[in-house]
Amino acid sequence: MKAIVVKEFGGPDSMLLEEVTDLKEIPGHTLIDVKEIGINFADTHQIKNTYLMPSKLPFIPGAEAAGF
Repeated sequence: MKAIVVKEFGGPDSMLLEEVTDLKEIPGHTLIDVKEIGINFADTHQIKNTYLMPSKLPFIPGAEAAGF
């Protein structure tokens, strides 16, 4: 599957579209087939590491998603 991956803090150019390992369902969690994503205001702070909680690299941003 493809995902936006942040490996270094910075601006929008620090977000890389990469192929990543498919996720597996975890008991107690719901796995959805994501069709659309959004990068919101909190995500823009997270990629700069200026969000309320420090981020650890690498990470996949995206608190917004739509799928089924």
